[in-house]
Amino acid sequence: MQAPQPPRTARFGKYPITFGLGGLPPGSPTWGEGFARGLAQQYTRSMFFGTHGTSLPVPTNSISLDPSLRDAWGLPAMRVTYTDHADDLKNLCICDGSSLVTSTRGQPTMTIMARAFRAGENIVGFAKRGEI
Repeated sequence: MQAPQPPRTARFGKYPITFGLGGLPPGSPTWGEGFARGLAQQYTRSMFFGTHGTSLPVPTNSISLDPSLRDAWGLPAMRVTYTDHADDLKNLCICDGSSLVTSTRGQPTMTIMARAFRAGENIVGFAKRGEI
């Protein structure tokens, strides 16, 4: 079975513009013929990904290339390392909207109130078991 071949050309809508603004290696020309040559050479050899997240950066979270895992073309696969530090705290109760999606369609007030009631019940349970 032959390994799949990467596409020769790709259409990414607005992404060529995004790539042109920051997809070339440091020190590349930023205008003129050298810039055009760099775009032509690097565009199909690069990857752009972005995210909208609400996690603060911490040293333990990272995106890197896996030293042993390879993709179908033999290239290093991407490895995402993320630790949610709230999971490390056994009796942490979050009673606000900080963990909700940032672009909701409606008011999250009732959800926040329900979480506060649940947190209150959990705090009572922690206290009865002597955990806090």
